[in-house]
Amino acid sequence: MKILLFFLLSINVCTVFAQGLDGKVILGLNVAQVDGDFIWGYNKPGINTGLAGTLKLAKKMKFQLEILYSIKGAGSTISQPFLKSSFDYIDFPLTIMYEAQKKWHLQFGMCINYLLSAKYDMSGFGYNDVKYVMHTFDFAYLAGIEYKLAEEWAINARWLYSAIPINNYNLLFTRGLYHNYLTFSIRYTFIKSTH
Repeated sequence: MKILLFFLLSINVCTVFAQGLDGKVILGLNVAQVDGDFIWGYNKPGINTGLAGTLKLAKKMKFQLEILYSIKGAGSTISQPFLKSSFDYIDFPLTIMYEAQKKWHLQFGMCINYLLSAKYDMSGFGYNDVKYVMHTFDFAYLAGIEYKLAEEWAINARWLYSAIPINNYNLLFTRGLYHNYLTFSIRYTFIKSTH
């Protein structure tokens, strides 16, 4: 069901490409942690994939809207108390891209994230559904850099951090939890605007 929802939303994004936007396919990897759960380190890998539309605003500035299926969470190492968490989201990053040099773009913006599922394993005996104690929406700040490899290909690195707690912390934890993650992706421009 999650994948079907993602592709239906992706089709809606594709319809805006006819409006003079560049269209991109994104395939990437999140390395994530959750601040506030007493586990540290970017130990949770997760997929980050979807589509983007880019609109030129000025000579060196563009606006980009993305729709991404994204897995985040946390994982403990051997030296830490056992804990694993996994969060599935549909992410909607809104970014301003500034061309700092010919092939380099700086990015900053906000990401609106819609929660599909939330699971915690605090014992090693399997995940429990904790979506009921998490907020449906997460809002994150983002900053990143993109390097153009060729006319159609680029690589991207980003850091994102929740602006507000992701949980109703009175129910699961005694403090707020915040997503803190890095995303690395490759991007292919499959529709190039003529504008």
